[in-house]
Amino acid sequence: MVAAFIVLLILLPNASYWKLVSEGLEKGLSLLEEAGVSGKLDHYYLFHASRADLLRRLNRLQGAATAYIRALSLATNKVEQEYIRKRLSEVTE
Repeated sequence: MVAAFIVLLILLPNASYWKLVSEGLEKGLSLLEEAGVSGKLDHYYLFHASRADLLRRLNRLQGAATAYIRALSLATNKVEQEYIRKRLSEVTE
């Protein structure tokens, strides 16, 4: 969850970020997906990991799995890969 908020904090002006915090996960997912529409974030693993985390918390497990798989394909750090694998296993068991 922390990664999702960090990505959103980077992508959104402060006012939008705090609005998101007060409005919840659904709004966060909507804002994150809006930020990704251009495709500029498609090769940024934290975008997909953040999306996956929000989808998981919203119990949209198939979408979360797809996003975790994309994040895993982009992550290069072994520690981050292991974390993403752990989360992926949680939504596919």
